[in-house]
Amino acid sequence: MDILIRISSYIIAYLCILLKDIPLFPITLLFRTRLYKIKKISPFIIFLFDVAAVAGVIFLAIQIIEWLDCQPSWLMFIIPGIMMIWNDRHRLYLAKKGLSKVRHLHELNKTSDSYDHKHDIYMETAHLIGDFLGWTIGTILWLKTTTLL
Repeated sequence: MDILIRISSYIIAYLCILLKDIPLFPITLLFRTRLYKIKKISPFIIFLFDVAAVAGVIFLAIQIIEWLDCQPSWLMFIIPGIMMIWNDRHRLYLAKKGLSKVRHLHELNKTSDSYDHKHDIYMETAHLIGDFLGWTIGTILWLKTTTLL
């Protein structure tokens, strides 16, 4: 039974970190058009959203794992953190190549003239830095005394 709780704790940490954008999706969807109009501060706002989301999700996952009477470990959060950073780096790579989903949506809506390549790169960079900083803050604050495995 103990190994089953341990495995479920790893799954909870994995799902919480990788599904961090779902609670923020309605908020960002509402403000997405407004954010793109305020191009100077929109990467900073996305950065703040990501820092808060990742740090909050790590706190939530730790609370759920402790509720299951299991001690959280660094490995529970390192693996999904690496996957999250890899995904952000891949999105930034696609944005630099001009193959991002934002550009694709502009082309589908026949508004490709309003697509700003430089701004798309700034937004993806803000996602990458925000996710990394949120993961770092969350793990340092809430995984103080824990084991590696």
